Amino acid sequence: MILFGHLGITLAAVRTADKTIINRNPGLDIDYRFVLLGALLPDIIDKCILFFLSNETFRSGRMFAHSLLFTLLLLTLGETVRYWYKKSWVLVLAACSFIHLLLDEMWKQLNIFFWPFYDFILSRSYRAVETWSPGILKIPVKAHARVEGEITWGGIRRALSEPYIYISEIVGALILLYFIFGLLRRKKFVHFLKTGRLAEKSKLDYQKKVSKKGVT
Repeated sequence: MILFGHLGITLAAVRTADKTIINRNPGLDIDYRFVLLGALLPDIIDKCILFFLSNETFRSGRMFAHSLLFTLLLLTLGETVRYWYKKSWVLVLAACSFIHLLLDEMWKQLNIFFWPFYDFILSRSYRAVETWSPGILKIPVKAHARVEGEITWGGIRRALSEPYIYISEIVGALILLYFIFGLLRRKKFVHFLKTGRLAEKSKLDYQKKVSKKGVT
């Protein structure tokens, strides 16, 4: 998946969860600007590394930020920020980054997904440290250079020849257009850019309003 698939499908998934599960927790007020950022965050990090440090070591568009460890670190940081500062934007980044890994089918590239513990997990012997320690700092690269990791126009054209990718891009683009036209129709596009909210009022605002009514 390249761009629109990640943005649109992640936006739809988070919006659906927001209106069903997350809506029951007023403390989680989602800033959808961070949803869009988190949807692309693994690619932004890894492809920037590839672009600026491309060599024999860094030769893939999927590396550190496409690992489960990266998402878990974000999740831990997010819970810390939420606990101390009552902000949920890092948790949003963590959730959307994990959705990115699912859309990229990272379970098919376990050496990246389980970096840096891949050698340890698949080692036949867990008793000797020597059996897995050499892989602990190994740079996670793909065993075979697949089209998603390339950032050249040729790589993009080859990627769009795969049905899963171009169908996902079309679906994602349609979802984005749906949300954009909805914001424009309600004249809330600038409001979204300023606040990151798809609704006119946040759940926290609604909760304060209900509390005030209860007091009066």
